[in-house]
Amino acid sequence: MSHKDLDPMQQLVDVDWDTPELQELLRKTAHLHLDKRNLVNKRTVRLRQSWQTSAASRPAIWVDTGQDDAQRVLLTQYVVEPGDPVMLEIRRPDRTEFVYAEVLSCRKGQRIGDDGIWVLIVRDLKRRPG
Repeated sequence: MSHKDLDPMQQLVDVDWDTPELQELLRKTAHLHLDKRNLVNKRTVRLRQSWQTSAASRPAIWVDTGQDDAQRVLLTQYVVEPGDPVMLEIRRPDRTEFVYAEVLSCRKGQRIGDDGIWVLIVRDLKRRPG
């Protein structure tokens, strides 16, 4: 095997992107996307549908995307209305953190295996609303 056999540039194919067959295939696959959900950290948290610590808490999963914490993604088995105040109780080994937030959106999970799962996007508030 020569060095030329390993060169990927030697195996390039000229593609006519305007052929009807290729355009049809691209249309059929346009809705597909990579599911990177298993590549992120998930943490169990408690969610209160109020800004009061006395409100009942329910389980939720915080999907830590590693991005800015100004918006968080939560998975629940119940609906929370957009605009509702919520408080997240995040338990850490040395302390418990309370995060005050507002629900921006709530939609039914659309991925395979999402039966009964609701995806919430919440916006963190810097301090407890008065």
